[in-house]
Amino acid sequence: ADRLGPASRDVFVDELFMPCRPSVAPGPEDRELFVRGLPEGLQSEARLRRWLGRFGIAEDILLLREQELGLLPTGDAYVLFTDHTAAADCLAILADECATAAEHGEAAPTATWSESERAQQREKSTYEADVHAAFRDDDGFLRQEIFSGCSVDELQMQTAASEVPASAPGVPGQRPRLRFEAQCSPRALAGLRTTLSGA
Repeated sequence: ADRLGPASRDVFVDELFMPCRPSVAPGPEDRELFVRGLPEGLQSEARLRRWLGRFGIAEDILLLREQELGLLPTGDAYVLFTDHTAAADCLAILADECATAAEHGEAAPTATWSESERAQQREKSTYEADVHAAFRDDDGFLRQEIFSGCSVDELQMQTAASEVPASAPGVPGQRPRLRFEAQCSPRALAGLRTTLSGA
């Protein structure tokens, strides 16, 4: 298949640049982080799980993969801990380590609370609002401005709250995360990311 032509491509909500993301304290039910910038040595589930063991038990890990380069890991991952405290500790320590690395001109992994998890929590999330509303109209359809702002042939939003199977497609045993599945070219995918980021 032509890697530059139309194909099924995914965008996870936490991959988006979110300038309008509310600044709120995490809720007690928040247990999942989105981790960016993992070095190559941590881009396997077994090694990442061992590395995360200093914070607590990782109940579920989803390593994101580059869709244009033979499914190589991107260095980003969803990490679901068994409890909120472990996730909060991980977030705080990674922030400190990232700041220290930056002082020496080095890079280190960063983490944020998972928007996908908060989407699954609906109105019970720390936002006290449904994240899906940023992308859907009152009738449950994707907002028209998302379609008009990008050039994709097909676009679907997939999430646990959208009644997808317990295992996301192609990821056996993994809990579903909020993602957008588009039929498009890599160039159109870049435009879709920009449009979704402004939602």
